[in-house]
Amino acid sequence: MSPDPTRPWFKITGIVGDAITFDVPVRSHRDYLRIKVEDKLRQLQTTDIFLPNRYLSPLLTAFVSDTLPTLKLANEAAEFVFTHFDLSPRNVLVSGTPPMVTGLVDFEFSGFFPKVDEFVNDYVDNGGDWASAAYSAYLGRLAELGVDTPAHGIDEVVWRQAYWFGQMTEHIAPWWLPGDEGEEGLKAALRESAAVVQEMLRNFEKVN
Repeated sequence: MSPDPTRPWFKITGIVGDAITFDVPVRSHRDYLRIKVEDKLRQLQTTDIFLPNRYLSPLLTAFVSDTLPTLKLANEAAEFVFTHFDLSPRNVLVSGTPPMVTGLVDFEFSGFFPKVDEFVNDYVDNGGDWASAAYSAYLGRLAELGVDTPAHGIDEVVWRQAYWFGQMTEHIAPWWLPGDEGEEGLKAALRESAAVVQEMLRNFEKVN
């Protein structure tokens, strides 16, 4: 059976991982970053398990209004590229001798994101997934193909701020909690997440 050209075979809208939907187009990197923080703030303020960490809310609101607009990261020209957004070894198919990449799977988080985000996800959500030598080879090959990476091409300040931003937003309302944590374990995990958020906010303050 040939495909029906009138049928949409796939559709990517919003940000699946964070359940963010957009009423208006995201036209700048700053808007994209603001939306991510504001959505995490919404989760922090409306999800019961995050109640102990709600004292972070005014700090994050101040970050959005005062600090974010001044960041070099936020003032980069908007360049949204199609991104896998979960390119860990488990999603790369390899076969043959010598081994060759034969496919990529797990595109449910893919979409059009700032080009730095694929690498931020490697270090934040997928940190430690890649063997160091394999990841270095991967970045090296991308550089050969003219793709900017944290090791070559991406501005050092932009990369540092992108990493801090990724760590901060990931820990505002951690998606992995409560998990299997008991009451005391959850309290400890929330304290650890709050400490990460505060550390990243301090990092941003130092550059302003």
